Amino acid sequence: MFYPGMQAVYDEFMESPTWGGMFHACEFETSLMLAVREDLVHMERAVEEYPKRPLLYGMDNTSIGDLSQSGTYGNPTVADQRKGTEMLNRFVENISSIIRACLGELEG
Repeated sequence: MFYPGMQAVYDEFMESPTWGGMFHACEFETSLMLAVREDLVHMERAVEEYPKRPLLYGMDNTSIGDLSQSGTYGNPTVADQRKGTEMLNRFVENISSIIRACLGELEG
């Protein structure tokens, strides 16, 4: 399950837009990492970067690693642990609901 209820959670908690709908080292991912492994996050290195997206991106062999100077695709500078914890809790609730629904269908 890839972040069930993603759009509603994103709309509620995020201040910055995605990089064309993709996530990498952005506010979203950085907030989640701050919630689960703050010791691995180096906020002093966080920079906002929205690389130019080539016209044929996704249809050619351009690697995502070739586009960003910093490795960031978005704005991690506005990430925080509180947002990450609240989003993580919401995703756990959403996943649990889906599993319970599946188990109910299997049982009955």
